[in-house]
Amino acid sequence: MSFPWKRLISNVTLEWVTIAQVPIEKAAELPHLALRGQCGGCRCRDVRGSSRDSLGSADLASFHPGICHIADDDEEKTFPGDFKQLQEEVSQKVEAAELSKGLHGVVFSNLQAMLGDCKALQDLMDKLELEPFGHLDGPGGTILTELQKDSRYPGVGSKFLLLYLLEALMVLSDIQLGLLAQSLEKRILLPQRDLVRSILEPNFNCSQNTPFTLQPELLAPLQGEGLDITYGLLDECGLQMEPNSPRSTWDPEAQEPLSALYGTLSVLRQLAEA
Repeated sequence: MSFPWKRLISNVTLEWVTIAQVPIEKAAELPHLALRGQCGGCRCRDVRGSSRDSLGSADLASFHPGICHIADDDEEKTFPGDFKQLQEEVSQKVEAAELSKGLHGVVFSNLQAMLGDCKALQDLMDKLELEPFGHLDGPGGTILTELQKDSRYPGVGSKFLLLYLLEALMVLSDIQLGLLAQSLEKRILLPQRDLVRSILEPNFNCSQNTPFTLQPELLAPLQGEGLDITYGLLDECGLQMEPNSPRSTWDPEAQEPLSALYGTLSVLRQLAEA
């Protein structure tokens, strides 16, 4: 089973699971479907009401308000949805990882080299889910090799942290992955994370379009190109950001990608500073 990235929909956390290929006849009969995002910047999307011709067999999870249905064993779980839970979830994953200092550096530098290659990120995620790890060439292979060499291996926490990060990255668009690579180079992950948190925390459960203003003290470290990069990340989440303006409007559809962006920035910052 894939380590889940918890997708936030209508104040409900949807836990993704890898399930067997679902015949399209079966898929069309389910009342609510979520198609698991694939490599290439494709976000997980709601496919309710789609015709059979428009759907292919895919990894699917069905959901209803308040309930996440785990489709491979018909187990049901419910999850509260709020920013505090997301924040605690990220902190728990980081604290449980117990990566050695050397491994932190290896993981960070090689992930940085892979951010422009969505297929490489997907391949690494697939190999991490195998027992033992599968083989890869390139930066992903270096990460797998160092994980196996680390004195704490097999470290369940470190594996799950990487899967958590990779699942979050798969929610983001190709443009965002490129902007994240620039953010790493400019070392602006912390102010970006704090800015994203300032948007998410008060609006997390807001179901209407609501105006908000970014705090000047949070924008101060992100002047010039850094601010352009950050506004680009937010714009790709569905928030309309205007140059030279701290004002925007909350869009409920931005909750999912913005939550993934928050998780990504939090984990990458931890890897960068360890």
